[in-house]
Amino acid sequence: MKKVVLSKMLKELDENNDIKMSNYDLDKEKFGSYVEILRDEKLAENITVQRGGQENKVLVLLTRGGRVTLKGYEFIENNPFDHKAPNNIDRRKLRYSILKELDKGNDISKELYGLDSETFIFFVNELKEDGYITNVTIDFSGSFVGSPRLTPEGEKYVDEHSKMKTVYGLVKELRDWVKL
Repeated sequence: MKKVVLSKMLKELDENNDIKMSNYDLDKEKFGSYVEILRDEKLAENITVQRGGQENKVLVLLTRGGRVTLKGYEFIENNPFDHKAPNNIDRRKLRYSILKELDKGNDISKELYGLDSETFIFFVNELKEDGYITNVTIDFSGSFVGSPRLTPEGEKYVDEHSKMKTVYGLVKELRDWVKL
């Protein structure tokens, strides 16, 4: 997902001259990390992330007036973000469900969620790139090579989303729960 988010941010910066945190399903720290990548990798210029305090938390994000660099345009060209989740899928529910099933030691599959191979592969790769799961590769049919497991970050995500946990325990069919 990192490349997808970075490409989307660069495109937004190019079109609007500003990157809006509200357009992303990211908290301030994660959003700040992505903006830092844009800056540090010289994909964009005139953007600022200020950190401070004992935990070095993001204090200020300034993207207005930022510009995409030549390297940034090359990144966009090589990493298009045109794959979108179907409109009938709730991304947060799907993320939680996949992580919860793996946390319980259960197998997951495209059939379990009623997804086509391309969408299933996209979501699982997104979880891997975001650091929520490890030890996983998916072949083009949507089958796992390896045994996926949660990282500490994935375990933290499951623990922090306790509101979903209550509803999730009552769900009979996962494919119906992840639909809007």
